[in-house]
Amino acid sequence: MTSSRVTAISTTIIAVIAVLVVLYLGQVVFVPIVLAVLLTAVLQPAVARLESWRIPAPAGSAILILTGLAALVIGGSFLSAPVGDFGRQIPVAVVAGVKRVASLRQKLVPTRGDLSEPGTASTGRADSGGTRGDSAARARDSSSAAPESLPPLAPIAGRLFGTTTQIVAGVLETLLLLFFLLAAGNKWHEQMLAAASTAGARRSAVELVGEIRQVIGRYLGTMALINLVQGILVGLVTAMIGLPGAALWGLLTFVAEFVPYAGSLTMIVLLTLVGMTSSQGFSHALVAPAAYLVMATVQSNIVSPIVYGRGLDLNPVAILIAVVLWGFLWGVPGAFLAVPMLAAGKVVCDRVPGLRSVALFLEA
Repeated sequence: MTSSRVTAISTTIIAVIAVLVVLYLGQVVFVPIVLAVLLTAVLQPAVARLESWRIPAPAGSAILILTGLAALVIGGSFLSAPVGDFGRQIPVAVVAGVKRVASLRQKLVPTRGDLSEPGTASTGRADSGGTRGDSAARARDSSSAAPESLPPLAPIAGRLFGTTTQIVAGVLETLLLLFFLLAAGNKWHEQMLAAASTAGARRSAVELVGEIRQVIGRYLGTMALINLVQGILVGLVTAMIGLPGAALWGLLTFVAEFVPYAGSLTMIVLLTLVGMTSSQGFSHALVAPAAYLVMATVQSNIVSPIVYGRGLDLNPVAILIAVVLWGFLWGVPGAFLAVPMLAAGKVVCDRVPGLRSVALFLEA
């Protein structure tokens, strides 16, 4: 291997690492921008339709954004009570699950008392009277020292307040960017065409932007429809087996399935935990997560490939790598944006001759 080849590879590795570091450190800036661009690709046809009805693009953009916010507020008000009940059930579910596992372990594994020497129990009873005073003294000392071991509330409150402020700021930034992008209408499109040097470059740019917008819009629209059907099915199953909050489980399914793999795994864990609070036995607690696992398997391996079509037939390994990578860099928003960005990247790789090998890897 020549020195120039080694230099090129080293430079590429350093550049990739630098880009990843910048993306990780700048998630507060980049996530709202990418979300706004993604939502613009989805909502731009609706704004164009309103413009055909003689409604200006700024007014149509405001109507769409305010309608979406109103729907979120109304839906949140209806689901506030189930969400509160669900939050109170999680600690109870964890304790119940631990108790069930402990009882099952006691049935399967002999206790230490059964394996100890015959005189151990009597010795313990004989020594219990002598150590009772010491135990009481240690209990009093620990109770008196307990308040000092509690963590201070100020740092915890500061972290929570900082996280909430960051989320609110990110949402506001996303909404403002979304409004300005939608209100601009076709201005960005015309400026991009004007920046192109030749007619062929203009045609290629138009086709590339149009295909990316079509792929992202079809992906999100189709996924929303699939998630809606799966959420309804999960709500019906949880209602039939007597699990509380069927409507909430349906909504959680609709939201969680936008994150491939991780969303399904999270829902299975939550259903198992809440099922532990049921008094109908351990097997009954596994009915809901087992049904969800079957639905998720059928959806990801049969329904989605048929509905999405060849344009979004992405390699499952590439999807998993993208979800893990962007989830590490940007958290939950990154895991949600992973597949749309992967689909857009595949469209770009298909049109760039030097990246055709990457496009072949991204295909299923």
